[in-house]
Amino acid sequence: MIRRIVSTGWPWAAAAAGAALLAIGVTGILDQSTFNVVIGGLQAIGVVVALGLGAATLRRDSYDRRVDRTLALNQEFMTGAIWLARRRLFAHIKSLAADPAMGFQVITREQLRRDPQISRYRDGEGSPEDDVDLMMRFFERANAQRVTAVVELPLFAELLGRHALWWDRAIVADEQWITRLSLAAMGTWFERFVHSTSGLHPERRAWLSGVEKDFPSQPAS
Repeated sequence: MIRRIVSTGWPWAAAAAGAALLAIGVTGILDQSTFNVVIGGLQAIGVVVALGLGAATLRRDSYDRRVDRTLALNQEFMTGAIWLARRRLFAHIKSLAADPAMGFQVITREQLRRDPQISRYRDGEGSPEDDVDLMMRFFERANAQRVTAVVELPLFAELLGRHALWWDRAIVADEQWITRLSLAAMGTWFERFVHSTSGLHPERRAWLSGVEKDFPSQPAS
């Protein structure tokens, strides 16, 4: 309703109404007591409209801030050190698979630390364990913003949720691995979000297809 009032030029209507009231007051069509009642009623309506417009503006500003935070997280994930770490880790995990078309090998924290093949990159640049830790720290920050609802959740799911689920499948959970708990929470939330909204948005089911293809032994529930 508020948007309709704004879009139809309510300031002009308000000006016209004010002019009409002024004319009524000057011409004396209404007696003074009736005129005062009309003025009081219109003032009350004006207050309600002003409050409604203020609330609509606040809601819009809140939405814009949530979108901005979501896009900022995605920008961080897709650039810089985290982007490089993701690329190295993905290539590394892919190289471990006997046949990537049949799915990728999952890795454990113990393997990241001690396995002679998994704990180091073939080119010697960087460390898989360090890259995983960098990503876990990112998912900690992202999940904290999800839990506190300061991001726009549908956009958050579309841009970051499927990545969280993919890495949640690729790296085996460990109850003692505290920094990994946020990744697990994001992955679980993302699956539930897709399933709970796929009735109205069936296209979201495709967001799980990459995970199901790359980790067929751990199908998305």
